[in-house]
Amino acid sequence: MGNLQNEFSSAPNKEEELPLEELSTALGSGHSGNHGKYSNGLVLRAIGGKMPGGFKISSVKAHLSKMWGLGSKCTNAVLLVGITMEPTKCLGSEAEGKAGNPGMIEHNVVATQQKYKETIRQWEKTIPITPSTRPHTMEWREEGGRLVVPPDDALKRKILRQLHNHWGAGHPGSDETIRQVQRQYFWPLQRAWIDQYIKGCATC
Repeated sequence: MGNLQNEFSSAPNKEEELPLEELSTALGSGHSGNHGKYSNGLVLRAIGGKMPGGFKISSVKAHLSKMWGLGSKCTNAVLLVGITMEPTKCLGSEAEGKAGNPGMIEHNVVATQQKYKETIRQWEKTIPITPSTRPHTMEWREEGGRLVVPPDDALKRKILRQLHNHWGAGHPGSDETIRQVQRQYFWPLQRAWIDQYIKGCATC
């Protein structure tokens, strides 16, 4: 029970004798939702031991807030889930630490679109997507502004690893994963593909 006493400022008397449900209620009553001494130590140890230099807890929280729109309590919850899925070894560089970064994935999507130009042009006949010219390349987006993902399963898996498997995402359920993917990306039969991916997720 020592870890509970380190985590919660006011553990009940004789906590070791209480049923788990009663103990949970007592500990949760009036809890602020912030990490206690014990869980905060685990999070700091995971970030310091596995993230490359410059990845401090403040930058991790800022990333979660910017990318997912999470408030402080949700961010704390995600960090706790994250320590159960931390990398097996220390990431060696900033680039490795940012693997799966949305900006990098968007670059991969646009690059892959060039390989599937003819397929996407066929989609234009039945789906409201339009090409737009960027410096040195062309990209396709649907009418809501989402990037069009070509029929490349490896690319789709990369997107799902970022928005579902990544330690900062925390393996959300099917509906939430679909919502997050559809905020940024579009491809035909998207919901069915994502559902099938999540059914094959070993963690879920």
